[in-house]
Amino acid sequence: MVCTHDHIHSINCILPPHMVDSIEQRGSGRQQQMAREIQKHAEKFREDRVEKAPATSFLPAAAVAAGASKNLNRTIYDGNNRATLPGSVARQEGGGPTGDADVDAAYDGSGTVYDLYFNEFLRDSLDGNGMGLQSTVHHRRNYNNAFWNGNQMAYGDGDGSLFNSFTSSLSIIGHELSHGVV
Repeated sequence: MVCTHDHIHSINCILPPHMVDSIEQRGSGRQQQMAREIQKHAEKFREDRVEKAPATSFLPAAAVAAGASKNLNRTIYDGNNRATLPGSVARQEGGGPTGDADVDAAYDGSGTVYDLYFNEFLRDSLDGNGMGLQSTVHHRRNYNNAFWNGNQMAYGDGDGSLFNSFTSSLSIIGHELSHGVV
């Protein structure tokens, strides 16, 4: 996704537009093609978000009551390097590690982000009402980005040249999931 400064049609991603533009101008032929594909994907994503935008206005979440129990509910999908979301279930709440580093990092990272919102901001998940946290890893082949699509996270594996897996950093997971709050 290419991020934009247009708040009405913002794209919730990790790569800023100047970085994608720079890759398109200065990268190798393969990297330039990747940048053009990201821009094309971003345009379609913007169109889809406009069509699916809720008619209601934003309502602030109520704070959780003292002593309230957590409603942590994570589902991690394997996108199998395809563009279709969400993919096949790879790990659900309470399930043990899978051995797939990206699945397990997305699971652990989304739990850490949930705990931050719950413990520090008295917020039950992203929407304040215990929303399930869905993530897809292995999104597309060699995909150099991560994004929040309004319902879930998607993480690319990177191309191994410019970027590695986008689940390898908790700051990326936290940044993208926070789009679900905003």
